[in-house]
Amino acid sequence: MAGASTFLCRRLPCDRIAGAPCVLEGWNGDNLGCSVEARVVPIEGKAQDFAGKQADYGNHLVWVYGHYADELQQLGKMLGMEVDVVG
Repeated sequence: MAGASTFLCRRLPCDRIAGAPCVLEGWNGDNLGCSVEARVVPIEGKAQDFAGKQADYGNHLVWVYGHYADELQQLGKMLGMEVDVVG
């Protein structure tokens, strides 16, 4: 699945969600839980912005195939949460 469009997401306890469109460059297979290691790279030109958000949100991120920025914004609005989308 290398080269697949992915979307990363993380929720902070203080009612904030961050998301970023990325590209999957590789991973270590179909392992379960936190044993999965993926190399996911932010879209071109957004790496520094993404790294800045990671300082706030941390590194343990959920990722899915596709681009879900609009859906994440809608979810944040429904839940009354601030949403940061990088990219």
